[in-house]
Amino acid sequence: MILLYIWLLSFIGPMLVAALFECDILLAGGKADQKSSEFIAVAIMELVTICTIPLALRLFKLPPVARRLASGKDNVLLRWSVLRMLLIGIPVWGNTLFYYFYMNVSFAYMAIIGGLSLLFIYPSKGKCKMEISGEHNETDGCNSKL
Repeated sequence: MILLYIWLLSFIGPMLVAALFECDILLAGGKADQKSSEFIAVAIMELVTICTIPLALRLFKLPPVARRLASGKDNVLLRWSVLRMLLIGIPVWGNTLFYYFYMNVSFAYMAIIGGLSLLFIYPSKGKCKMEISGEHNETDGCNSKL
């Protein structure tokens, strides 16, 4: 259940923040005139987004992580799954907020790409078991219950 809450917070939370900005409850574009800080923020968030999404999607396939997951110790899967979701979720939040601070569409595109990437790591037991074992079974996947 922890993983589901983190996933929902990472996926739906930025949408709620966007709704607050779009309804003018929060002021958008407050830093739009600060071009030098905008440039730095774009450069950093592009690097973070480009690096964390592939890392998160392939995390369970990396040999050190795969060995730890195969050991079967308590909470190993939970810890790595939380890290995996945070690797995508934190940049999604950052890109969403930076978009509304600077009104730069680059941040919006990166947030959308991150949000779509979150769909590939939806936390289900069947999917996690499939990724750990490397087996591809038609009964496993996103429709499995937590």
